[in-house]
Amino acid sequence: MIRPVLFHNILIFSLFSLLCSGCATKETVREDIRASEERQAQAVTELREEFTDKINRLDGMEKNSAEALKLARENNQAMAGLRADFSGRNNLSEKMAETVYFGFDRHDLDDSAKAALDKVAAMMGRDNNYQAVLQGHTDAKGSESYNYALSYRRVAGVIGYLVAEKNADLNRIHLVGLGEGYPAADNSSEDGRQRNRRVDIKVLAPR
Repeated sequence: MIRPVLFHNILIFSLFSLLCSGCATKETVREDIRASEERQAQAVTELREEFTDKINRLDGMEKNSAEALKLARENNQAMAGLRADFSGRNNLSEKMAETVYFGFDRHDLDDSAKAALDKVAAMMGRDNNYQAVLQGHTDAKGSESYNYALSYRRVAGVIGYLVAEKNADLNRIHLVGLGEGYPAADNSSEDGRQRNRRVDIKVLAPR
């Protein structure tokens, strides 16, 4: 028979061991989280540098210049899989999808667009790990290079509202302008063109 004192000592030792094990596990989890945050921060930096370089190259170009058109085609091809690539690289899953629409040759936001962006901002405010990927689009009216620049202006309008009006973290917003190359509907009708004048927004979070 185990004596009461011995049993008491064994119980204390067991509880102490369990507590230490729990502390070690929590520390491991904290280290994993820190490592994940560092990887995400690095990915954010790389993406923002890439997009900033492309936007700077567009700045000052004439709307229909050959250089702008060449850059538009290169970007459309390179950025087509942005959201899937970004999600896979950072092990992210989709938490929200919103689309805001624009008038012909416009990049300003109406009340409906602002209401959708308010929901996006609220979702991003829940967790500092949430990321937003913005893809700007146009209809097929106008030249390819002009539409590419317009798609970026639409994305810029969305970012301006999220950051200036809703205090969203710019470092957690990733943008790409895709011009007319990825329509959501047939451009042969006015209804289809209206559906193509848009910015698609995906809010992503760690799995």
